Formats: sequence, C-alpha cells, structure tokens
Amino acid sequence: MKGNYMETNYLVDKGVFSLLRHPQYFGFILFALGFIFLSQNIWIILLALMSIVFIALGCVFEDAYLRERFGSETILYQKRVPGLNIFLGLWRFLIKDKN
Repeated sequence: MKGNYMETNYLVDKGVFSLLRHPQYFGFILFALGFIFLSQNIWIILLALMSIVFIALGCVFEDAYLRERFGSETILYQKRVPGLNIFLGLWRFLIKDKN
C-alpha cells in the first residue's frame, strides 16, 4: 500500500468527480430516499430525513476542509462542479463536450 488516501497532495477532478464533488454522499442520500419511499413507518421516514440533513452538512464541512487544504484550486473546482446536483453536473458535462 502506497499510503493513506488522506495524505494526498492533489485534488481529484476526473471521472465521477467531474460530475459531482460528493458522489458517495449523493449515493447515501439516494439510499435514504429509498427508505423514505419504501417505508410505512413515520420513525423511519424521520430518521432518513435527519440523515439526509447530516449528510448535507458533512458536504459543507468537507468543502470547507478542502478549501483550507488546497486553496484556490478547490475554489475553482467548486465553481465548476456542483456538490450534489447530478442534473446540473450532467448538463455541464454534456455542454462542455459540445464546445
């Protein structure tokens, strides 16, 4: 093993990270939404909604951490790639390919 992924010294903006800044968190949100749509229990729905809120807050904290760690490179990346909006990410990706 070459080292811990937390010790990286560059910002990844290729592949899925060119569509969304937080693809794993987006997946967790979809998972929670699935529980909401399949559940017949108000407590499960409330827990899923709370988890979505905490996941979104995690995205905000992670963005702040990356701005602190990588500086202006992260700011440009955050302007170019949406955090959790897959539709906007796909739209920008498709428009970029046409130009």
